[in-house]
Amino acid sequence: MSKKKIEPCSGAQPQNEVSPIGMISYANRTSDKSHDLDPANHDNIKFGGAAIAALGNMAYFGGGFAESCYPFDGVVNKHGDDPKVSDAVLKRLRDLYQTNKKKTEGEACLECISKAAQEDLKSNTNFSDIKRALSKGTFEEFLYYLTLGTDQISACSDLVEIDPPAKFKFYPDKNKSASPKETIDKIREVLQEGYPLALDGICPIKINGECKGLHSLVITGYREQCTKDNSQCRQVVRVQNSWGEEWQRENNDGWVDAETLLGKDNIEEGGLSWWTK
Repeated sequence: MSKKKIEPCSGAQPQNEVSPIGMISYANRTSDKSHDLDPANHDNIKFGGAAIAALGNMAYFGGGFAESCYPFDGVVNKHGDDPKVSDAVLKRLRDLYQTNKKKTEGEACLECISKAAQEDLKSNTNFSDIKRALSKGTFEEFLYYLTLGTDQISACSDLVEIDPPAKFKFYPDKNKSASPKETIDKIREVLQEGYPLALDGICPIKINGECKGLHSLVITGYREQCTKDNSQCRQVVRVQNSWGEEWQRENNDGWVDAETLLGKDNIEEGGLSWWTK
């Protein structure tokens, strides 16, 4: 089978790159209504969510929100991949939400929240959007609406359209699982066809053997690395992570050991997902 070239994700222009922030509503979709251009109609906003759901729903709706409208890279590049830094940012924003949500409209410090949004989220949110964000029932919703303000949306019409419409595929099939070896074989097969894949459910951070949260990333390349005499080889994959440019640089431009990445456990239904033409 001939190998097709996959363009690096880092080369995409902001107007052609889907924003991870905009994908949040796709990852936890509950109704068709949740995907018009007004975040006021987006529902079931939660941190996390599965890549298989986001890709499947975006294929159904024919596209997603662009990075040029909902910047994410600037936020990640500023804070980096240090969990202590990101936890501190989230705590600061959560404290602002909890403190000001209890206050009346006249008492809430909208200026405080606006300043934090600019400094921590690179978001120029107006006071009307801040009031609307404070009216939401959860911190996740508050953060989402704080980031996706109506002024920003009305000023930006960029949508990343999938043309022609994409066919959505996933592996393993329903009610099936796959071993790490079977998973690597499938990754090689799909990459040879020219399609990058999303990998769900990996555990990048373990403390005392306990997983501290699951993660998703994109796989764009595969190769074997062998010793000079070819007596020992290992399989490596190239991943595009959501932890910013610094992480990519510090991790050999995303080339990581496949066995280490996948671990020893089987992946479950839909652990890999991708689009085809």
